[in-house]
Amino acid sequence: MTREIALAIDPESEEAGKTVSWAKENFLRKTDHVNLITVLCLDAEFVDHDYLLAVDEKDILDMEEKLKNNSKSKLEKFRNVLNADGIPNVSIVLLESKRSDTCKRLIEHLGTVHTDCLILGSRNLSSWKRLIIGSFSDYIQSHVRCSVLLVK
Repeated sequence: MTREIALAIDPESEEAGKTVSWAKENFLRKTDHVNLITVLCLDAEFVDHDYLLAVDEKDILDMEEKLKNNSKSKLEKFRNVLNADGIPNVSIVLLESKRSDTCKRLIEHLGTVHTDCLILGSRNLSSWKRLIIGSFSDYIQSHVRCSVLLVK
C-alpha cells in the first residue's frame, strides 16, 4: 500500500539534510510517494528602501526566479538521495507565500492533497526564542489534518 508522505524542509538549512536522512533511515518505505515541499517567501525585504527604488520589476522577478531555481536544485539533490536509497516516487513541490503566511500556505496546500503523514525538521529553538518568534512546527501540527512527525 502506497503512503502519501509530505516532507517539508527548508533546503537552505542544516536541518534539511538531517530530516531527510532520519526519514530515509527510520520511516520511509520504498513504496511511499514522497512530496519534498518547501515554502518560498518571495516578498521579504532583503535590501534597504533607497536601493529598492532603483530596482525595476524585471530585476525583482529575476531574483525570484533565481531563488526558485536554487531551491529546486537543492530539493532535486534530496530527491536523488532518496532515489539512490530505493525510494523512486519522489515529487518536488515549491510553494510561494507572503512573509507572514508561510505556515498558512503549507497548511492550505496540505488541505488540498491527501497526506498520510507530514514530516518536519526542528530548529531546536530555546524556550525564550519560541515564545518571542513562535514555533513553525507547533503551529503546523495544530492546524493540519494529517499525522505529523517532528524530527529533532
